[in-house]
Amino acid sequence: MFIAITILIGIIGGLTAVRLKMPAGAIIGSLFSVALFSIFTGKAEFPQSFKLVTQIGTGAYIGSRICSKDVAEIKSIIKPAIILTFLMCFFGIFAGTLLSIISDIDLTTALFATAPAGLADMTLISVDFGADSSRVAAVQFVRLVSVIAIMPNLIKYYLSKSNNAQIEDKTLEKNEEYCADHNEIFKRTLMTMAVGFAFGSVGYVTGFPAGSISFSMIACAVYNIRTSKAYMPVSLRRGIQYLGGALIGARITMEQVIGMRVLLPALIVIITGYILLTFVLGFLMIKFSTLDITTALYSSTAGGLTDMAIIASEMGADAPKVAVLQFARVVSIIAFYPIVIKLLLHILA
Repeated sequence: MFIAITILIGIIGGLTAVRLKMPAGAIIGSLFSVALFSIFTGKAEFPQSFKLVTQIGTGAYIGSRICSKDVAEIKSIIKPAIILTFLMCFFGIFAGTLLSIISDIDLTTALFATAPAGLADMTLISVDFGADSSRVAAVQFVRLVSVIAIMPNLIKYYLSKSNNAQIEDKTLEKNEEYCADHNEIFKRTLMTMAVGFAFGSVGYVTGFPAGSISFSMIACAVYNIRTSKAYMPVSLRRGIQYLGGALIGARITMEQVIGMRVLLPALIVIITGYILLTFVLGFLMIKFSTLDITTALYSSTAGGLTDMAIIASEMGADAPKVAVLQFARVVSIIAFYPIVIKLLLHILA
């Protein structure tokens, strides 16, 4: 019963935010409405299995927008990917060290808590290092939610002030064009989702980092490049966003909110640092590549891979490039960050 209520609240919150024309309103509105329901009632329920559906659906949506032209341009993002990964890793270590200095969190826990990667990934890996995994999860969660809530608004404000034209919602671009044949729409959508779920499930089973979304995205991209028939309607994409927001919001509890009060000054410093880093990285990436500023800024935002990819597609960025760059960041951090932490702790021991 409460699962249905949680989803309904998420849909209402998302719809309201969309009507108010909030940046990334579908996911942010759903997130905050469900979070408030969870905090004040403690009865928000959302199966974590829905996370798989959200990730695969997002991958299928992004993949369905990739065409031959996008593949030819992939080589242009190799340099931005290197810049993004290196500076993100460096800043994560700096932020973790700073957090351990200005709070009572030990260095190992702080380094994992500020790592610019996935909440679940960093929390699980931190256990092997003897870190306080509950604090890692709490700080990562606050960082993730703050970035998702703040950055789309800041990026939109910056682009509007700089008279950049790429701030409109590009929901109807590429394969989102109107088609009078509803049967054809249904068949193309069904086939796209079938391809996405088949390969996304394989990615999940293999345990590959971000496997669900990446396998789904690649499979649907290949399908679209070969047939030009991949398709996902706006309504389905919005539904995925509502689920994504509800998934995050349902995990926020009153205990977490109270527990974060002690770390509030440190968290403000870290979140501010990540916001500044986003703009620094964005400007560096457009200087050393052909990326437009909107795509560069969303690629540089240290939110979740799923969340940032789908928000970027709504806010006028080149979603496939954002997804690839975000994927490179997440995989690189998961693969190399623990090694860097181990070496750092060994040196300081």
